[in-house]
Amino acid sequence: MAAGSHVCAILDDDTVRCWGGNQRGQLGNPQVTNLPDGGYAFDDRTVTRPQIASVGKVTQISTGGMSTCALLPDAQVHCWGDDLGGELGRGDAGAQDRQRPHPEHGPVTALGAAEQVALKGGLVAAIRGGHLYAWGPNEYYYDFRGTNPNPWLRSPVEIPIPTGRSAKQLALGSDHGCVVLDDATLACWGTNSEGQLGTPLVPVPERKWWKSSKATTVPSLSGVAEVAAGDGTTCVRMVSGQVQCFGGNRYGLRGRGMAPDASAPDPETDRIPAPIVGLPIGVEVAQVAMGWQHACVLLADGTVWCWGNSSYGELGKPGTRGSDKPVKVEGLPKPATYVITGDRVTCALLSDRSVMCWGDNRSGALGQGTTDEERHDQPVQVHFP
Repeated sequence: MAAGSHVCAILDDDTVRCWGGNQRGQLGNPQVTNLPDGGYAFDDRTVTRPQIASVGKVTQISTGGMSTCALLPDAQVHCWGDDLGGELGRGDAGAQDRQRPHPEHGPVTALGAAEQVALKGGLVAAIRGGHLYAWGPNEYYYDFRGTNPNPWLRSPVEIPIPTGRSAKQLALGSDHGCVVLDDATLACWGTNSEGQLGTPLVPVPERKWWKSSKATTVPSLSGVAEVAAGDGTTCVRMVSGQVQCFGGNRYGLRGRGMAPDASAPDPETDRIPAPIVGLPIGVEVAQVAMGWQHACVLLADGTVWCWGNSSYGELGKPGTRGSDKPVKVEGLPKPATYVITGDRVTCALLSDRSVMCWGDNRSGALGQGTTDEERHDQPVQVHFP
């Protein structure tokens, strides 16, 4: 599964169902027009019940911004949706073609067989043969090409990683990205204004940004099993089952039980990884996920715990508007086996293969056939046709 302002899930037959925002065709169904039972609202271009995506069978899917990418059984990456910033990786298409929605899927040019693809915002990245590639809106904060930045990368470019290492798993934040390397260390690139790269700050005077155009190893961090990235914050799951976070603490995203306004931000201090607090003692973390303003972990016992912003109920804790340390999601009828976090929505796959979501439903991301402005802090089941 994957979530942004839209959600996609891979079913048991490896086909894809998507629902939520569809402004740029990111749900991947060119035939979606005026579905019955209020399923499609043309005015705001939302699809509020799961619909089949035309991509066919896939092995992995990722959503971000108004685009979607999938890894096909032949290891090719196909993308669809918004292409204004080159998110689809189709090269230098004409300006008129880029302006239109792209519900039809197509291969990313000059990439070849890949092991993983990830999206966040409009940026897209993939691992191919242990190498790291990225495309999409580059602008000044990612600056993949160092002294000659290109604001739109319409085809994949390689991002340097530490010499002699291979990329194994990647995650993207709002303005940075990180990869777990084959020696269980972590390397990050992009903006470092809040310490989210975990490396010492290197100022760029003309823009007053701190950034790195290559993935640089996070000092003194080893034994990393998984990385997740959010809005100026990075969290890692260690081989030991512990979770550590570093970077900005907006909405309490570092999960340390320290209120966001408890102290002035200090990137040089905030860049140092530290364990989150408040999880049950003796229960290992099986997965970590980060949206824009909240984060969640799946524990080995099947419970889900979340922290950060909960303006729309995305933490799954009734009455909670936010938390600076993990709180247990209430109302899951079965143990969870996987969790995803989107813009302001959270979904979990349960042990009986059902899917439940909670949080923001303005774009129909809860899959209930409706849209509304309410908070949804209790999980609801998504029904698939």
